Amino acid sequence: MQSSFRIITKIYKNQHGMVFPYVLFILIVVSAITLLKVQDTVYLKEQIEVTETLNVISNLKMTALYDLKRAFEDSEHNSEQDTVTYHYQTGTVTLVYSLESPELLNIHMTIHVEKNKYEYLTFLEV
Repeated sequence: MQSSFRIITKIYKNQHGMVFPYVLFILIVVSAITLLKVQDTVYLKEQIEVTETLNVISNLKMTALYDLKRAFEDSEHNSEQDTVTYHYQTGTVTLVYSLESPELLNIHMTIHVEKNKYEYLTFLEV
C-alpha cells in the first residue's frame, strides 16, 4: 500500500495537490453507485410488498364473491339489501349487496387487510 502511494506521489511530484481531486472523484463515484444500489433495493422491496398486498386483495375479492354466490345458490334470499361479512386468514371482507334484478346483485365490497381498508363496487350474476 505504501509503495503504491510512493509511486503515485513520484508521478505527480511536480504537480502538488493533483492526487486529491482524483481520489475525491473516485470516492464520489463509488458513493453514488452505492447509494443507487441501496435505493434500488429499497424500491424493489416496496414493490414486492405492494404486489403481495394486491394479490391478497384480489384473492379475498374472488373468494368472497365465490362464497356469496354459493350462499345464494344454497338458500333463498328475499331481502332487497343485506350485509355479509367473511373472515379469512389474510383479511376481512364485508359485502353490502342489493338486488338489481332477480339475477343480478350490486355489491359494495369493503376489504380490511392488516391496517388498510379498500373499497370496491361490482356486480354478480346469481
